[in-house]
Amino acid sequence: LYTVNMTGGTPIKLNGPLDENTDVECAFDVTSNSARVIYIISQLGVSRTLFSVPLSGGVSVKMTPDTLPVHEAVDGFPEPAVSPDGSVVVYIAQNLDDGCGAHDLYSVPAAGGTPVRLNTNLFQGGDVHWFEITPDSSTVVYKADQDTDGVMELYRVPVSGATAPVKLNDTLVTGGDVLDFKLSSNGTTVVYRADQDTDNVKELYSIPVSGGTS
Repeated sequence: LYTVNMTGGTPIKLNGPLDENTDVECAFDVTSNSARVIYIISQLGVSRTLFSVPLSGGVSVKMTPDTLPVHEAVDGFPEPAVSPDGSVVVYIAQNLDDGCGAHDLYSVPAAGGTPVRLNTNLFQGGDVHWFEITPDSSTVVYKADQDTDGVMELYRVPVSGATAPVKLNDTLVTGGDVLDFKLSSNGTTVVYRADQDTDNVKELYSIPVSGGTS
């Protein structure tokens, strides 16, 4: 991974030395304040580790310390996302320490630090499948089968992880799921598609991110 001035000049290599069969992946991002670059290094396309480095070059910081097993399996879909204010990176990673390899949601300071798990303990077999960060960088909305294996529901949680997640969707009919969602441009409302009222009848709902009745 390199950076170079738009007017030309000498490219600067951003990543540190790479081992054999190790590469920088195409999934990288620049923080909105142009201070840092977030990138993933993969080994044999399996082990995937998240790093942060100053845009001007310097020492790369591993975003997940070696003491946590999740650094071995950062997901590429969805890719890690930088908060709009450039302060935090949110990502999904496989938690190899919980015995079942659940895919959990984490946030970590863009300059490096200790990751915080944002979801609560997942029901056995559950995973976080998708997330979006609100434009004010305060909240993450995510879809997961957190409470019941195979039943996708919608949650919000502070990007800091300071408080527990709150479920956003109304009670689902037996067999129902939240299929997908989008945040409004001002981040106050989430619109989601679900067979919430009748199984296999997919309808469109909206609910305030702060919570309420859909």
